[in-house]
Amino acid sequence: MENPSEETLHEQRRTLWIAYLLYLLLFTAPIGFVISLINTRKFKKLTESEVAALPEVLTTLRTHHEWLVRTFIAAVVVGMMGFGSLYYGIGYVLWGGVGLWWIYRIARGIVSLIGTRPMPVWI
Repeated sequence: MENPSEETLHEQRRTLWIAYLLYLLLFTAPIGFVISLINTRKFKKLTESEVAALPEVLTTLRTHHEWLVRTFIAAVVVGMMGFGSLYYGIGYVLWGGVGLWWIYRIARGIVSLIGTRPMPVWI
């Protein structure tokens, strides 16, 4: 039988895969956003000593949830800017750019998840 930390690790990885798949479907991305936001908030409530006691893999998975949250928020903001500038024609360029950026962010996140690598925290 697995110990609780291994069960938590498997549960977090499964949750992260579900979030990435929801983001890929685009119209279900808000559900993935809520999942990632809840997990990010859960990690932020931990004290420093509790975070230090976590396995490194769990802190790596936390960076993926933060990556997804930032991706969603930035895409919504740029999408609204694009909608506001559709009249001038710039909106289509913004929407195309944010679409390509969205695909890049999800693909990079999935590749890093497969390799169990953390996502950059500065983006």
